[in-house]
Amino acid sequence: MGIEELDPRTAPDDVLAAAHQVVAEVEAEQTPDEPPPTLAELVAEWRHPPAFLEAPHWLATRAGEPVGLAFLELRDVPHNRAYAEFDIAVTPAARRQGVGTALLEAALHRAHGEGRPLTTGYALAGGAGWAFLERHGFTCRQVERRSRLRTAEVDRALLHGWVQRAAERAGNYSHVGRTGPSPDEHDEAYARESMVMNTAPLDEVEFEDMVITPDQVRAVQASFPDRGIEPWVLCAATTPVSSSPRPTSASRTTAPATPSRTTPASTPPTATGAWAAG
Repeated sequence: MGIEELDPRTAPDDVLAAAHQVVAEVEAEQTPDEPPPTLAELVAEWRHPPAFLEAPHWLATRAGEPVGLAFLELRDVPHNRAYAEFDIAVTPAARRQGVGTALLEAALHRAHGEGRPLTTGYALAGGAGWAFLERHGFTCRQVERRSRLRTAEVDRALLHGWVQRAAERAGNYSHVGRTGPSPDEHDEAYARESMVMNTAPLDEVEFEDMVITPDQVRAVQASFPDRGIEPWVLCAATTPVSSSPRPTSASRTTAPATPSRTTPASTPPTATGAWAAG
């Protein structure tokens, strides 16, 4: 078995195609009701990360065939400088043969060499990754529930009723919507309101409050065109007398510029665990 470290920003196309093969096979197993990401989607994401993100990858091969992939996220941001997040995927036929362990060792070695002793990964509850992390001494610090909705089955009358009552319930608010990058004058407000997630429960995760800056907002937005992403943004804004709306909170949905993959819903909710070792 061979383990090759690669920088997806500059790796040859055939190497990224091999990495995609691993991702597609594992995602088809974990979320069989959803189509896996296409090669073009992943290559665009891998080649064009935000400027503050470094994400080394490791590809495991056996007899010339890709059998595993790992990556490590190293974010050059003001908060959580001791923290790194990793992910490991091993094809079903190659599990329990040392592939995942070799990939984990490579990722942890790099993390510790970068001065990041707190490493965190995610695994589906009850899945192969859950047992793998337990065997390697990780502890589950947080469980996250993810539910999905078939938007075609949403009660439209209920939504219209909410809209009709909006004026009496929140008359001093308005909507500021756009597609594409935000105007510079909104970046500070968007960064500030994004930090509301610091109030979310962390359970036992050792995570510092996020510090999101306008420069980070601009760096993420600058990566969108090369990744084929068009942001759709809707802000709730206060409307003071004799003043233009000032964004106070924002909800962002991003969608590929090309037709996006549909996500089925009314499926059982899944749970992922955040596992940490440090």
